[in-house]
Amino acid sequence: MGNGALLFINMVFFGGLIAGFLAKRDAANASKAAIGAGILGGLPGYIWIFPAMVRTWHSFATSWSSTIVATLVMTLAGVMMIGTGALGGFLGGLVGGWLANHS
Repeated sequence: MGNGALLFINMVFFGGLIAGFLAKRDAANASKAAIGAGILGGLPGYIWIFPAMVRTWHSFATSWSSTIVATLVMTLAGVMMIGTGALGGFLGGLVGGWLANHS
């Protein structure tokens, strides 16, 4: 895991932590707020990786001679990236909610 990936996860985790803390203090749904913060916090990472995904899609489509399979693989990769952001935000939100209950 390189510095870019670590920065991405830290940014998403702490964004979820703050969202979960603030949502829990106001009796809102901390999980929803944290997942949303995680997805939104991951936006710079998604934008940063998008050109590489386009190149990878083109490479897969050329080597496999199937644009459908390449599209499915890249869609799965995109869903996994967004899911990683949502998971990081959710975990941060759990910690933030716990901190809000114990402060």
